[in-house]
This record gives sequence, C-alpha cells and structure tokens, in this order.
Amino acid sequence: MIDATPFNIARQPKVGLTVLEASAGTGKTFSIAGMTVLALARGTLVTRDICVVTFTEMATSELSGRLRSRLVTAIDLLQKTDVGAPEELNDVDRALLNFGDLGESERSERIGRLA
Repeated sequence: MIDATPFNIARQPKVGLTVLEASAGTGKTFSIAGMTVLALARGTLVTRDICVVTFTEMATSELSGRLRSRLVTAIDLLQKTDVGAPEELNDVDRALLNFGDLGESERSERIGRLA
C-alpha cells in the first residue's frame, strides 16, 4: 500500500524512496531542490546518496542548475546574521534556519555540510 502523506517541504521525508508526482508548473523542481538542500543541511543525506531522476535532458539541466543555485542561496542565508522576519522567508528557508531557532554552532555545521 502506498502512503500518500500530504506533501510538506519542511518535513523530513521518510527513509527510502520518495516519489514526487505532480502536473507541469506545480513546483516539482523547487520542491526537489529544497528537499535535497534541507536533507544535506540537516545531515540526513550526503551527496553520494542522492539520485534524482527526471525524464528529459532539459529537465535534468534545469534541476541541476536549480540545485546548484539553491545550495549557494542556502549557504548565503546561513551566513547572514539578520535574515529578516520568518514570514518573509519561503518554507525551505524557514526550515533551513529551523524557524529562526538555529544556534551558531548548528549554522556552522549546516554550512559545512552544504559547502
């Protein structure tokens, strides 16, 4: 039986296979990039364990670029001392910063995991 838990990007996915199925233009690439960055930052995933599959070369190129961009953005955000109000951040950034409750040592560790 398939567990069809409603998607929440801030929640860590279960160990194993995660299938993200949705129509065009619904944010799959954003979600995959965000899930990957969050898992890397939290230390629940290492780069050698990542396998993301798409169906076309164009989609692969877009996803690869988006992942790289999201990694850079995440590191920049973690290095800032003032990131603004939590409601001004997207769900991925709020989760990355642990909803504003991230200590300096954990920030440094997350930056190290993403670098």
